[in-house]
Amino acid sequence: MKTILIVEDNKPVRVMLSFLFSGAGYETLEAADAMSAMDETALHAPNLILLDWQLPDMDGLKLMKVWRADESTAGIPIIFLSAKTSETDRVAALRAGADDYITKPFSRNDLLARVEAVLRRTKR
Repeated sequence: MKTILIVEDNKPVRVMLSFLFSGAGYETLEAADAMSAMDETALHAPNLILLDWQLPDMDGLKLMKVWRADESTAGIPIIFLSAKTSETDRVAALRAGADDYITKPFSRNDLLARVEAVLRRTKR
């Protein structure tokens, strides 16, 4: 079973995403901030990370750069799931190493399809 780490500070959104992915056959881990997310990746090796940009202790872009610089987490696919909708933000995330970028609000089917596509490409 593939594991998805959901890094989202908004608890109702995080719980909804966990429910969505659990129902689709994935195991989920949850983190409400960057420090908790780093702890989760140190303890577990998720197959994919869903990452919000706006976290209370560090922005998601900086967190992704930390993960990309660490050999143990550099290969984990990361999909941004963010309310930041500008082209500048999307391009910055993709150029910094994100595997995809999805804006909120999002479609359930689109999100699941994109996660499946990234997992298919990475085969982690």
